[in-house]
Amino acid sequence: MPAPVVQEPVGAPVRASEPESATGMLALAQKLHDDYVRSGQEESERLIGEAKSQANRIVREAEETSQRTLGQLEQERSLLERKIDELRLFERDYRTRLKSYLENLLADVENRGNALPPRSSGQAQPVGDAHNI
Repeated sequence: MPAPVVQEPVGAPVRASEPESATGMLALAQKLHDDYVRSGQEESERLIGEAKSQANRIVREAEETSQRTLGQLEQERSLLERKIDELRLFERDYRTRLKSYLENLLADVENRGNALPPRSSGQAQPVGDAHNI
């Protein structure tokens, strides 16, 4: 219910009654409060939206970097596996060739030993037996 209006005598300064003044102050304070709350909520929503957007961007960039890195590592692994296979093949061939070479040398040594003339009793005696003559 509105407060009764008190009429002042003519010529006296016009003043609002105390209850109207307090009600106006409360309404103004409530309006300012509501404006600040609304402004704070809008700023909060803006900041949260920016933060979510930045978080999504960071996650997306991290996933892209991860995929690129995994791709590079997979290529390097594949290259290293090929090199390992090549080295194993080289080692196997090298061992085979070395074994064959050594077997050929051994066969040559054995053949040369068989090609020497047999020792006969008419040949010179060993140095240790020369004093017995």
